[in-house]
Amino acid sequence: MKKKTIGIILVATLIIAAVVGWCLWRQHDLAKPRAIPMPPPTSASSQTAPSDSPQPQAERQARIDMALKVEHAMRDWGVDANLPASSYAYKTAGDALAMLRAPRLTGNPIRELTALDIEDTWGPDARSVPCALGMNGDCMVSPTMGQWWANEAWAYGSRWVEEPTVQYLEDGSVSVVGDVRAVLLQDGDSYNDGDWYALTPAWRTYPVKDTLTFNDEGKVESIHHDEPDLWWIDPYLQQWSEAMPAQIGGGDRQVIPVKGQPRMSLTHLAAGRWLRGVKDMGSMDNVDWTLWDAEKMGVCLASCGGQQQGFTESPDGREH
Repeated sequence: MKKKTIGIILVATLIIAAVVGWCLWRQHDLAKPRAIPMPPPTSASSQTAPSDSPQPQAERQARIDMALKVEHAMRDWGVDANLPASSYAYKTAGDALAMLRAPRLTGNPIRELTALDIEDTWGPDARSVPCALGMNGDCMVSPTMGQWWANEAWAYGSRWVEEPTVQYLEDGSVSVVGDVRAVLLQDGDSYNDGDWYALTPAWRTYPVKDTLTFNDEGKVESIHHDEPDLWWIDPYLQQWSEAMPAQIGGGDRQVIPVKGQPRMSLTHLAAGRWLRGVKDMGSMDNVDWTLWDAEKMGVCLASCGGQQQGFTESPDGREH
């Protein structure tokens, strides 16, 4: 019995020793440094969630482009006011007038380009001055402003002189700065020398400094003018009037010599303002006569030397 008890104790001791030994080995094994597997690196595109809003630079450029598009649509109309007077000189009256004739203006492109609230009294499709004055006969002939002005003037229109300077501002608006040149020709000129007649359009250059604001859709919602904004350099967003001849007539006038008497067949309101016509070479200070060149016109003046106007001199000194 005593031996049996001793055997049990020895077995228990061995079991306990085995368990303790295994625990010590396991603890030592867990203490060893181990390499921890890392997840694969994510790509650059997956690190940033896609954004539905445009990038700031893209938005700025879109607004700049739209501002330029609107400003050109507003101010580039009618005949090209940037063409020099020499483009029309020394031609027949018919050819020169055909080049100068402005098309009748209709429609309003600014409606589709912007979110502006455009009045019915603005632009070429508005009710004409004769209609507003109750002049029924003239109203039937010229029911709209566009038709009325085509009957009042032969050449009219404006152009940006050069591409305007555009700047994106901190508040999201866009500044547009530059010069716009306008031209006007009516039928008041009467000066001539034989078959050569003088056409004297008026040109005038106006400074423009606009600030355009935009809505969330990227459309222009307002335009602030820091310079006077006359209807003939902004015809779609203003009410037309009879003020153009009086205002632009004091600008640059340049004589265009044409062969033959110009015939425009314009009609004017009795109370309308006409562009002052040139009747002689000395009555107006703002008229440039540079193109009235006798040699190019084939007109012989006293300065021609051996020739005088209307005569040629033969070798024997007699005029015939």
